[in-house]
Amino acid sequence: MANLIMAPVGGQDLTVFAYEDITVADSSIGFTTATIAPSTHGPAHRAFVTTETDSIRWTCDGTTPTSTKGHLSYAGEAIEIEGIANVAAFRAIRVTTDATLRVSYSRFYR
Repeated sequence: MANLIMAPVGGQDLTVFAYEDITVADSSIGFTTATIAPSTHGPAHRAFVTTETDSIRWTCDGTTPTSTKGHLSYAGEAIEIEGIANVAAFRAIRVTTDATLRVSYSRFYR
């Protein structure tokens, strides 16, 4: 995988504020609500996701992915989801066997 440069969104710097591991199984799953929108600070504006161990299918438009529908991400690939609504709507499902997602969440620096 190439080096990743976390570019500012709209010219504003982003700060990573949380991380989580997610196991993707045969039912679609999203990010943990309390992690992406903590009560003490603003919500996540970006999620940086690496797909580990196996492939997933994902959506962020409110539809539910299936093992054959949605964007395909192979093990070892990275996904960036930008925008509060898109981060909140993210859903993923495994293609064949359970997969692990490693996720870092960022928000605009205040």
